[in-house]
Amino acid sequence: MLGHFAFDRSNPQARVRQAQEIQAALGRGESVFVFPEGTFAEQEGVRAFYLGAFHAAVNASCPVIPIALSGTRRLLRDKTYLPRPAWVTVTICPPLQPAPEGQKATWQDVVRLRDAARQAISKASGEPLV
Repeated sequence: MLGHFAFDRSNPQARVRQAQEIQAALGRGESVFVFPEGTFAEQEGVRAFYLGAFHAAVNASCPVIPIALSGTRRLLRDKTYLPRPAWVTVTICPPLQPAPEGQKATWQDVVRLRDAARQAISKASGEPLV
């Protein structure tokens, strides 16, 4: 009812289908919010990003707007359910274009987009790439 996507990380076929669902939503003009790390960890650092959402963005020719969250590790610790008092900073980074204007998108564009988003989030959040 909320319009969110449920992800099954254990099934590779489901990941492909879910990326297609995201691409379809983008094609309908919907905005999609994704946590590309796929999990939350106690240790500081921006982990590797899954490619599915970036593949969908490139195929749908939609820009990606990286959003960095700082302070969430203090707010909600790993393996806990109750938030603690903390300040959270939300930084909206400049949009990243999926492929050069007028060119057909390639797999390298997917990887470039993923890496640029990860770099922007790392810089804005003050957390290292791990």
